[in-house]
Amino acid sequence: MKKPTSGDRMSSYARTIGTIVILAICLVTTTSNAQLPNPGDMTRSMANSRIMMGKAYLDGGRYTDAAAEFETVVLDFDDPDHEISDLRATAGVLLCLARARAKQMDAARKACNAVLQMQDAPQEIKKQASTLLSKLN
Repeated sequence: MKKPTSGDRMSSYARTIGTIVILAICLVTTTSNAQLPNPGDMTRSMANSRIMMGKAYLDGGRYTDAAAEFETVVLDFDDPDHEISDLRATAGVLLCLARARAKQMDAARKACNAVLQMQDAPQEIKKQASTLLSKLN
């Protein structure tokens, strides 16, 4: 077996450096082509998750926990840059329902009235809030 010469070692180094450079180029290209998530979609997704969690609590009889989830959507997701007024209004109606089931009638009426006063809430959701409010009175 012959001893490696300095030329053999240099070609080995060159191959290693070449491989590293190619991998770095691939990494930069992949990273620059990756699309960042749309903040509006993320906000909508988080609000949806809260509503689903609240519904699960509501179905399980944990009305106070459900109300907390719905209240978070109504209060914390009031962002004019990301249009989620339909989810906020839905959460408001569900908040009204959760408060009513928890025998917190004043808080339930307040939640329904808040939905009715939302200017950008869909009409069908306002109608549900109105129906629920009439049953509470």
